[in-house]
Amino acid sequence: SELDETAPPAALDMFIGGQRGYLIEGDDRYNGWFSKTFLQGIAPGWNAALVTRFPEKLTAVIEMDDKVIWFSRDSIFIVFGTGPDNTGANDNYSPPQRLPSEVGCIDRGSVAICERGVVFRSKRGLELLTRALQVEYIGAPVEDTIAAITIHSAVVLPKAHEIRFAAAGSTTVIIWNYLFDSWYTHTEPRTPVHACVQNDKY
Repeated sequence: SELDETAPPAALDMFIGGQRGYLIEGDDRYNGWFSKTFLQGIAPGWNAALVTRFPEKLTAVIEMDDKVIWFSRDSIFIVFGTGPDNTGANDNYSPPQRLPSEVGCIDRGSVAICERGVVFRSKRGLELLTRALQVEYIGAPVEDTIAAITIHSAVVLPKAHEIRFAAAGSTTVIIWNYLFDSWYTHTEPRTPVHACVQNDKY
């Protein structure tokens, strides 16, 4: 029979993927939760049986292709597969696999996905996890600027091939054009507290 519905815990971070939701438990950041598969018109269902335990405290989560990417401050963990059905059976998720990389994500507001892969902020700056699961340091041109801020939103504008990073307490938005691999800045008239895209406008 189908798993019962249980209230999910308070979340440090959450991502809604193509077929499931994912969250990091706020009170125990070693736990990564995944929801039951989505049914049209029904809110995501959660159950305490649908939890993966990680060896390090998690900081961010996102889905890319057929993989779930779980970050800690110093590592990147990949879970492959599509997971169990809503009875909890037929689970084909792999155990978490740590990538051979020395970086993780220190700023969950910096995480975004574009055509080239997942962008995130590590201890050294902005990084790209490519769809081939290679980590590339992309943030050297804005290294000094990034070092002085906390990123509270990373928003993708697909038509412009841009990711815009907004910083807490600042009117300056840092922009990466991932088509031309170029960096520049934009100044907002007011200090943003968050950001989104609607009708292709920032």
